[in-house]
Amino acid sequence: MGTILIIEDELPIANLLKIRFEAEGFKAQIALSAAECLKKIMTAIPDAITLDITLPDCRGFGLLQVLKCNPKTAKVPIIVISSSDEAESAAEIGAVSVISKPIDFKRLLEVLKKVCGSK
Repeated sequence: MGTILIIEDELPIANLLKIRFEAEGFKAQIALSAAECLKKIMTAIPDAITLDITLPDCRGFGLLQVLKCNPKTAKVPIIVISSSDEAESAAEIGAVSVISKPIDFKRLLEVLKKVCGSK
């Protein structure tokens, strides 16, 4: 299975996602901010990213746009996970899927397996 970068500012949610992803055979890393995400991506490009829209140092939409405009990360599938009503507009920027909070783990895992399960 692939490597997932979880970008989520709420540590309990990030840890829960990491545990669930690893139980399914994925490798998972956590970034609690956009800055931490960008540092981690400079060392290794993940197979997929889950992205919360509300981050402490920037709006997730801005980070999504930065990732989609960077040639190194433009093709990385990004799944937006958010309680924000604005999350649907993430698809217009390039997110492959939008999962609302509370998280439907079955649907999230289906999307992840589809975009990187065979890697």
